[in-house]
Amino acid sequence: MTKESRKQLWLNGPRILMVIVFTIALISKLINPGAFFIMTDALSMPHYTPEILLSLLITTETLMIFLLVKHPDTGILWSAFLLLLFTAVIAILQAIGIHELCGCFGNLVSGDIGVAKILQNIGLALMLLSSWYIRKDKNKKTYTSSTS
Repeated sequence: MTKESRKQLWLNGPRILMVIVFTIALISKLINPGAFFIMTDALSMPHYTPEILLSLLITTETLMIFLLVKHPDTGILWSAFLLLLFTAVIAILQAIGIHELCGCFGNLVSGDIGVAKILQNIGLALMLLSSWYIRKDKNKKTYTSSTS
């Protein structure tokens, strides 16, 4: 693997991974919304909240796929932010003793909520942010050389 191909992997790999993750999560919610409701039962939410939350998640996942494809830099930053926000929710659930099954990454990787999920999400967020930083640096160099 050449230096340029490794750089391209860092530029696009995390973004492509997040497109796949958001797509799988979106499809799994559209195909089987009942699984989402089962997972939210453990949180003792008011009866109308899971439906609202499901609608918001479907809309957000659709928007994230669009941003990651059409506006990569913005999509990468928002993905990292939402991933860290989701990780904070997982950490809070862990802290209050809720260890129910998690549909993290759609049905691609499900399992108990725990430290492994938290570390997985932090690692992915760091990959996204490093990819954004490399892209930003590359775009700045391209802009500087084109204006000279």
